[in-house]
Order: sequence, then C-alpha cells, then structure tokens
Amino acid sequence: FDFLGLKTLTAIQNAIDLIIASGRSLHQSADGRQLFQPIENAENQINTIPLDDKSTYDLYASARTVAVFQVESSGMMDALKRMKPTSIEDIVALVALYRPGPMDNIATYCDVKNGAK
Repeated sequence: FDFLGLKTLTAIQNAIDLIIASGRSLHQSADGRQLFQPIENAENQINTIPLDDKSTYDLYASARTVAVFQVESSGMMDALKRMKPTSIEDIVALVALYRPGPMDNIATYCDVKNGAK
C-alpha cells in the first residue's frame, strides 16, 4: 500500500473545506456545472467521487497535473502524455512503474496500452 503523508491529507481536507465554504459541493465545478450525480446524503464525501470521469483523464493525458500528488514531476508528465491514461488502473500502473527498477518499462507499457505493440 502507498499511504498519503499527513501533509497531503491535510491539503486534501483543506481543499474540500474551501469548496464547501464557497457554497459549492464536490459534485459542482467552479463555473456551476454538475460534474457527477451525488449520492443522496453523501454530497460532500470524497469517496463518492466517480473514478471514471473522462474529463479528468483528459487532463491527465495532457499532463495538466501541477501539484497533483505523485504525478507532478516533469518526467511523470512526459509519461502521462505518452500513456494517455483512460482509467484509474492506468494511473496506478504508471505510479507503480515510475520507480528506479521498473522505470525502463514505461515506454513498452505505454506502447502496448495504446496498441503500438
């Protein structure tokens, strides 16, 4: 398991608190659009955010990940552009591969994932 550090958990909680304090909920974008259908009585629970949001994966695929835990380095951004993640499993795989031992396999993994091999 890979547990987030206390500072990261605090940053996430602070972000949630700021969103709620602004009068919005976690299912609503800054411009007021509904991002997903909330579960009744669980509107502001982070574990109800869907893991299959295409627009989120589009952001990852274009490497718009500044300040996103574990995917903010320039090397990781390059890998995201190459991989073009479309699922949470893709992100998990890339984070697992982005280590000194398996890092040499990122290009091959991306090629296979995208049908180039």
